[in-house]
Amino acid sequence: MNEAEVLPQIDPLNPDTTNPEEEEVFEPTLPNWQVAAWAADSRKATDIKVLDLTGVTTFTDTFLICSASNTRQAQAITDAIQKALKEQGERATSIEGYEQGEWILSDYSDLIVHVFSEKAREFYDLDRLWREAKPIAVPVDPARREELPFSMDVPKLGKALRSVPPPTAPAEE
Repeated sequence: MNEAEVLPQIDPLNPDTTNPEEEEVFEPTLPNWQVAAWAADSRKATDIKVLDLTGVTTFTDTFLICSASNTRQAQAITDAIQKALKEQGERATSIEGYEQGEWILSDYSDLIVHVFSEKAREFYDLDRLWREAKPIAVPVDPARREELPFSMDVPKLGKALRSVPPPTAPAEE
């Protein structure tokens, strides 16, 4: 065995480069759409919807569609999703519309994320355009469970029950 086989390959112009065989391998434990939905929620995205497009189209498996109230929030949502998916080992193949912030499209191959301003979402109406797709219920992020009303634990009733106050203990006599 010679020394070149034992020593890691180091690029002299970039000393942080290591042997490609030693690169960290990511094994995601959650689906990308779920990680992205939780990241969007963490930045206060509204009307988050996940659509299963398998059997409807071949260019992607899933859409995540959400709304932001302004350009900065749309960019913050996109940044949070990008960071969360990067931690899962996923990188966007392209991000379009980031500077304008009206409709930011991030392509992760099997997941396409659409972050809209409220006005642009209403105008383009992707929810209607892709109505053949099956909606996917997004489970509550365990990190935020304590912040949300008890009703959010029921995925199908979530929004309808948000306004219902939690049960109170009967008054002691």
